[in-house]
Amino acid sequence: MIQSKIIPESQHLCITIDGDLLSTNVKTYGTYIKRTLDEEIGYKAVAVDLNSAEILDSVGLNMLVSLAKILAEKSVILKIFVSSPSILKVMRFSRIDKVAEIVYAERVS
Repeated sequence: MIQSKIIPESQHLCITIDGDLLSTNVKTYGTYIKRTLDEEIGYKAVAVDLNSAEILDSVGLNMLVSLAKILAEKSVILKIFVSSPSILKVMRFSRIDKVAEIVYAERVS
C-alpha cells in the first residue's frame, strides 16, 4: 500500500510506502509517485517513508536515485526515512546520501 499527503506547515509532500521496495512492485510505486508529483503543487521537499521496509533491492534503489535527480532539477529536496539497519547500509554504500537526505530512526520493539 502507498499513500501521500501534503504537510502544509513544512510544505513537505509525504509518501508512505508500506512494505519493501522491490523490482516486483517498483513500477506500481513509481507510477503512483510520478502521478502524485504531477498533481500536487507547492511542496519544497518530498519525504519518502520507508520505515516499514525490510528489503530494498537494486531496482528500488535506482527508483529512489532517479526520483532524487528529478526533484533536484526542480530544486526540491528528497528525504528518505528508514528504520532498517540493512537498508541504511545499502543507501550509504550506494552513496544515495549525496543526492538525498537519509533520516534513520532505530526501531523500538
